Amino acid sequence: MPAAQAAAPPGRPDLARFYAQRIEWEGCADEMAQLLVVERGDVFVPGHAARSECGRVEVPRDYAHPNGSAGTATIAMLRLKATDPKHRLGSLVLNFGGPGQSGVTALNSLAESFSRLNTRYDLVAHDPRGVRGSDPVFCEPPLDAGAPVDQTPDTRAEAVQVADAQRAHNARCKNKDALAVLPWVGTADSARDLDVIRVALGDDSLSYLGFSYGTKLGAAYLHQFPGKAGRLVLDGVDDPTLDARGIALANSRAFQKALENFLTDCVHRGARECPLGATRAAAEKKVETLFNALDRQSLTTDAGLLDQSAFIRGVEESLYNQAGGWPHLRTALTGLAVEHDGSALVELAGGRTGNGTGSGNGIGRTVVTADDPVQASDAQRAVTCRDTNDRPTAQDYVDTVSQAVKASPVFGKSLAAGMLQCTGWPVTGDTRTLPVDAASAPPALLVATRGDPATPYEGAAHMAAALGNHSRVLTYEGEGHGAYLTSSACVHEHVERFLTTKTLPPENATCT
Repeated sequence: MPAAQAAAPPGRPDLARFYAQRIEWEGCADEMAQLLVVERGDVFVPGHAARSECGRVEVPRDYAHPNGSAGTATIAMLRLKATDPKHRLGSLVLNFGGPGQSGVTALNSLAESFSRLNTRYDLVAHDPRGVRGSDPVFCEPPLDAGAPVDQTPDTRAEAVQVADAQRAHNARCKNKDALAVLPWVGTADSARDLDVIRVALGDDSLSYLGFSYGTKLGAAYLHQFPGKAGRLVLDGVDDPTLDARGIALANSRAFQKALENFLTDCVHRGARECPLGATRAAAEKKVETLFNALDRQSLTTDAGLLDQSAFIRGVEESLYNQAGGWPHLRTALTGLAVEHDGSALVELAGGRTGNGTGSGNGIGRTVVTADDPVQASDAQRAVTCRDTNDRPTAQDYVDTVSQAVKASPVFGKSLAAGMLQCTGWPVTGDTRTLPVDAASAPPALLVATRGDPATPYEGAAHMAAALGNHSRVLTYEGEGHGAYLTSSACVHEHVERFLTTKTLPPENATCT
């Protein structure tokens, strides 16, 4: 049997030409250095940029009919070769979440954080299909939003307005070029791409480190290719048991818990640093009061308009990272509470205000900013709406919002409204990503942060049970979204030991 046919999945000789590929790497130091300058706002370029190599692989848009009319897509990739080639273990493919975010940009920005793994692994990242350099989703230019739509609806009529705004926003993606791509951007197909990439890298099994949405992609790979799975680490684990309503409620609880943990720390610092109240309960009440006041009247600031959507966005962004976000959030809330100045909160929100087109689900924040934000947002929505045929309505919002608000008076309405983002999406959903059972796959390492607001802690246990392959959960007793990119030496040790020796942590292991 020809080698190309042997590499293709059994019974799929029609995929042989894709599995026959080997990546032709080319140096791309100048391009990566320029991206770093754009990202960091200065001219300092770390040494890893000089080692950057870029490559591409071709994949079928439609794996069911790889030679059909849907055509092919080209996947953009970045590699940093192992710095100790004599002890090289292979390639480690990374996915930094989203969906909709560029893996090339993220690895280029964050490579120093993976330097220990880069000793024995080639670090590899790609732009998943639909994203940036890989058959990107391009909808029509954003519409003139007109009058802002209240993203924290108080009535069914306001919920209908949100749904209508989402429908109008999604109509941008009905153009011919977008419709040629949208049916093929789901996670199930991206997992197939990972296997083509694996073979193109010359690896017998996939070693993988995925964050946030990247854990969903990793689980899809375990499900589809259990015999080709190697050492997989999933950090900030997606919960495979939740529908749109379940996500809204789970995230309402998780963001509220993260806010409470922030405020506990805040009040312990005293009134000078945290003039929100003498106790956490008092501080919570103050934050709710500040938030509720914006429902009646938005606040004009030098940085833009502070409405409830911008308030939520600024707080959410800050809760993603304890070390980098909490100090700024203390300053921003102090400015609003003491000086009636909301400019710092608007800046934390990225200068954006609610206009009825955001995802509204608190998930998938990017760690880099060099990407085109409109393309990234469209790609995120395209993947999210392709991965489910769940299309909640304004009435579903009404039926859910009271529970969401009970879980979180600040975040509940916005997160419940996020259920409406796929209203009128022009492509049907694909439910192939729902099952993740992978009993014959080797166990993976799942890393769960106790105070994670975006992928709640309980999701890791649910994922482990759904995989059914004795995957192990490592608990990080910390705050923020994801654990490996924190300063926890314990998390680093367990993750790196697993990826280099395949040794799992003990049952019920915890890190601080």
